[in-house]
Amino acid sequence: KACALSGLLMAYVYIKRKMKFKPRGYRAFKPRAIKGRSLPALRDAFQTKKLPTEIDYVVIGSGIAGLYTAALLARTGKRVIVLEQHYIAGGCMHCFDDQGFSFDTGIHYVGRVEKYGKLLDLLSLPGMEVHFAPLGNSENGFTYDEIHIGDRPPHMIRKGADTFLADLIAKWPEEELAIQKYVEVCKKANKAADTWFFSKLFPEWLQPLFNRLAG
Repeated sequence: KACALSGLLMAYVYIKRKMKFKPRGYRAFKPRAIKGRSLPALRDAFQTKKLPTEIDYVVIGSGIAGLYTAALLARTGKRVIVLEQHYIAGGCMHCFDDQGFSFDTGIHYVGRVEKYGKLLDLLSLPGMEVHFAPLGNSENGFTYDEIHIGDRPPHMIRKGADTFLADLIAKWPEEELAIQKYVEVCKKANKAADTWFFSKLFPEWLQPLFNRLAG
């Protein structure tokens, strides 16, 4: 019986592969070439007449990385087009409303604005600079996160690196040295990440040397 069942199962798999069953409504994908480009149009709604006659760069996806890259290229005088399958640009940066509430699709706050704000200033026109709104308020010390564990009092994470360190030490003074060491390790890891991402600007053979010298 086991052999017969195995034989039937193998026969079923063989027939299914040979007949190439497809789900209902399946349509074979036929690439359509964009005039002057080898890239196919991947969506039925795409129309080549919407494109400029001359394009220097095509950016796929309108997330924050795609939009930033496209804006940088445009500021240098390049002709850029951004293609997005969704009807709203922004990727994980946009929000949506449901039953009177607003929801973010990904990112909900940004740290180190003194650093990342300067990157946005490279693209901002005069008088249109991006201004970040702090979370929390002066009454709660600009608390942007709360940690709740069981029925213990919550730990508030407030704005500022010095405040973060001071709050941890105040709650666990006997662990001051360990807390300081932990924060230093976090800073080193963060710096190493910056160096690693920056190294991607260079050829692959040069990246290990750059990481060793700059790390």
